[in-house]
Amino acid sequence: MNNPPVLVLLSTWNGEKFLKEQIDSIFSQDFDGTISILARDDGSSDATVEILRSYGPERIRVVVGENLGPARSFLTLLEWAREIEADYYALSDQDDVWKPQKIARAIECLQRSGSGLYCSALNLVDEELRPLSRYRHAGDQSLASTLIGNYATGCTCVMDREFLEHLRFPVRSSQILMHDWWLSLTASANGSARYDNESHLLYRQHGANHVGLRSSVAGVLQRGLKALRRSRDPSCLSQAQEFRAVHGADLPADASRTLTEFLAASRNMRGRLGFALRHRKSVGALSAIRYILRP
Repeated sequence: MNNPPVLVLLSTWNGEKFLKEQIDSIFSQDFDGTISILARDDGSSDATVEILRSYGPERIRVVVGENLGPARSFLTLLEWAREIEADYYALSDQDDVWKPQKIARAIECLQRSGSGLYCSALNLVDEELRPLSRYRHAGDQSLASTLIGNYATGCTCVMDREFLEHLRFPVRSSQILMHDWWLSLTASANGSARYDNESHLLYRQHGANHVGLRSSVAGVLQRGLKALRRSRDPSCLSQAQEFRAVHGADLPADASRTLTEFLAASRNMRGRLGFALRHRKSVGALSAIRYILRP
């Protein structure tokens, strides 16, 4: 389709320092279609809302809400987005920089592959956009792998209208780890994920990040041990249970079998080890370690 409309879903919280640079990179896309933003502010106390409103309502629709945290805020945006007509929907953080081809590349990949959800690798940069490293998910996009580790970093995600309509609401956000992981589970269960090994985004690392990419072995072990002492936190297991409750009736047979296997295996460390070993060809090593330490 020529000139497709794209709606960008942006959740903000005290993001005044980098927000304008993020928004300007969105509106500077080398893309023939139209781009607008639906922004939900998550209870900012700085000038974030004023920055959003300075672009005008025809470019950015701004909703000011209570503080929900990033997962619930983005899930709320996704639910709202179903009422707004567009061909494609993209998620955006408040502190990154999109390369000019990001949206065009995502749409091209979705159209060529027939997939519903696009996500990609990342270029990690510091506060001044100086290169740090490159991140690419180590596992594949099978459901077995995705139940253990998330391949979809939210700020890279672009989905088509059909995929958005396939999402089911409400979701108990207290039972899931992150909104982007929920998207990747939905895509993998239905074979509709497209992962791009090229990066089209500068992912800014700084002290105020809500969620960063912390993927060293030492970091995974440390967080896994801490999680063992926080048994009420959401986990891979609670997330999978919620996924079955919400999407179970709609799952293809093979996805349903994999989910049932995962739920049975995840109740003790021996079972988790067995699941990780059975699916070792598709699961990233660090994700497997984290899962074995705590489901």
